[in-house]
Amino acid sequence: MKISTLMKEYIDRSDSVSHNYAQRLIPESLKSFQNVPIVPSSQNEWTLHDHPERLVRLYTFGSHYHRNMFIDEILTREEETGHEAKITVEGMSVTVEVWTHDVERVTELDQEYAGFCDTLYNDVSLIGERYR
Repeated sequence: MKISTLMKEYIDRSDSVSHNYAQRLIPESLKSFQNVPIVPSSQNEWTLHDHPERLVRLYTFGSHYHRNMFIDEILTREEETGHEAKITVEGMSVTVEVWTHDVERVTELDQEYAGFCDTLYNDVSLIGERYR
């Protein structure tokens, strides 16, 4: 059973507030997208990359089951919204790179996508702790 099925009401409700959460992903100083070098400070945070401008984050999992659950939920969300990211799977790690391809920049859609991924990762992590 998918997390989205179990938590449909929560996910539907959180979508309406995800924009506010996602806006906080990028510090105010970077929202103007000035020519400031961005260096990842942690693998657990979204970073802004260039060429094309995109948000990038690495997620690490303790089991194949939880990694696959995370990926499956993201792909389901992409199908529902029509907004897609570049997802790279390497062992127990998943890298998500998201940007709006038509404009080659990060838009509100991408910030919402990032917020969804963070919420989903937290949910999958909690499930992982609960069923160990």
